Amino acid sequence: MTDKNDQPILLSNCDCQVDVYDFRDRAILQSLPLNPATIDGKAAIATEITVPASGSYTIVLSGQIQSSKPFEIRFPVTAIETSPTY
Repeated sequence: MTDKNDQPILLSNCDCQVDVYDFRDRAILQSLPLNPATIDGKAAIATEITVPASGSYTIVLSGQIQSSKPFEIRFPVTAIETSPTY
């Protein structure tokens, strides 16, 4: 995530949480732990998500960054079951 000046938003500056909802809009995972990360050399916020089955889900990142207004970003995703390849 970046601010309006394209500067990375650090986890320490974000009172954020991630929740996951199923296709019926029921929360199945709430307040997942967030971790600082680096992606392509840039500061990032990361979490690991494991859903119970294949299907449609919505990942919701919400919170507030320092003195800004609260925000909510919704990411629709489709999970599919895969078999490991060796």
